Amino acid sequence: MKCKPNQTRTYDPEGFKQRAACLCFRSEREDEVLLVSSSRHPDRWIVPGGGMEPEEEPGGAAVREVYEEAGVRGKLGRLLGVFEQNQDRKHRTYVYVLTVTEILEDWEDSVNGIDVVQTHLKEPNDEWNCEAQVSSFTLPRTQLILCFWTLPPSLLQ
Repeated sequence: MKCKPNQTRTYDPEGFKQRAACLCFRSEREDEVLLVSSSRHPDRWIVPGGGMEPEEEPGGAAVREVYEEAGVRGKLGRLLGVFEQNQDRKHRTYVYVLTVTEILEDWEDSVNGIDVVQTHLKEPNDEWNCEAQVSSFTLPRTQLILCFWTLPPSLLQ
């Protein structure tokens, strides 16, 4: 365990930073996924997630991170898998499905000077063209975009 201001990083016995995230779907059909603009890379979309706190279970951490980063509450579903990143940093991330039940207008980050812009992409181009959508916005560091992206049928099979 390492401490940094306002955050405690937890590591597993193999030295991986423990993280949790959710693929947040608008409904149980799982055909629209929530993407969030990245504060670190404003031209990229991410799924909400972050570091686990000491003594925290992965599912609880995933739900907490979704709330903190996106102002979304929902029903936690199945574990999709545990994914490792070894190149730049050693991260081990538990990724769950979460069915959105509520999108809050005000939550801690939104009342701390972050403007939330909601958008919806029904038909992106052949690629994950959410990046083009983000670049069409002016994204100061105080703006967060929540985007529900309708998945193409090829990804739903």
